[in-house]
Amino acid sequence: MASRRNKLNILIFSGAEYVSISLVIPCIKGIILKLQAVHKTLSYPAAISFYETIIKVIDEKIMHYEQRTISKVATLIDPRFKKVGFRSEANYEDSVHVLQNLLAAQLKASNHTKTNVNVTHLNTNNKSNGIFSFIDSSSQSSTISVDNIILVRNFLSCPNINLLEEPMHYLKTRHPEIYLIALKYLCTPGSSVPVERLFSATGYIISDRRNRLSPKNVQMLSFLNKNYKLVI
Repeated sequence: MASRRNKLNILIFSGAEYVSISLVIPCIKGIILKLQAVHKTLSYPAAISFYETIIKVIDEKIMHYEQRTISKVATLIDPRFKKVGFRSEANYEDSVHVLQNLLAAQLKASNHTKTNVNVTHLNTNNKSNGIFSFIDSSSQSSTISVDNIILVRNFLSCPNINLLEEPMHYLKTRHPEIYLIALKYLCTPGSSVPVERLFSATGYIISDRRNRLSPKNVQMLSFLNKNYKLVI
């Protein structure tokens, strides 16, 4: 039963049709918590030494994933995890700051500003082009700053959804601004398995009888092979 469960835990990172990048950091946290629970039951020096070796390897090999921008932002904006997915409070706070900056840039680019705060404008041809022009730009910047903080706060204050629910559908219907960021971050695969599958499929496209295909045609055929469900 345990081996079957471990196999399922490995397989969840291998999929290409669902969100997997946001699973990495929570999985690392879950492994460490399980090991810490086992450590409390250990009494033999050899077992304790083995535990310490495993923890050291984890710290050296995979703990840095919680500090990488893509994985930590993906974990934060996944409504199944948010703060609970992080082991480090500092990494969580840093990811919140990154998300606020991403939202601010997005709001500024789309000129999507909300008038939550009443601001008195000087009526000089509806736009200040003289010495008071800095006031308009300053008020707009302040509004964007307030907006991104409120959006992040509202998102994080909502209850986490069930692990079996679809995070992208939830974000699209409940938090459309964060959904736009999720389109860029949650599409990253959690492992190299999808890439390995792509290379394997490309091996069937290029053969001894089809060895004169141009790189451009190979790229197009590989893309169609990978996304044929979207074409038919």
